[in-house]
Amino acid sequence: MRSRRLRTPYVISSIAAVLLFYLIPYLTLSGVKNLELVIFWSAITLVWLIITNLLLMRDLL
Repeated sequence: MRSRRLRTPYVISSIAAVLLFYLIPYLTLSGVKNLELVIFWSAITLVWLIITNLLLMRDLL
């Protein structure tokens, strides 16, 4: 098992990435009124969280 010190920067960068997944479309595409963007960015975030969880569970990070 890797130390917590090695995982902390990855966890912080993951939180920043998830925030960016929502901030970028909100700030740049605020004029768009359909639900497709919300579904798209939510799916990207879900995939990111699943991959991160699998990597952490297999102790690859």
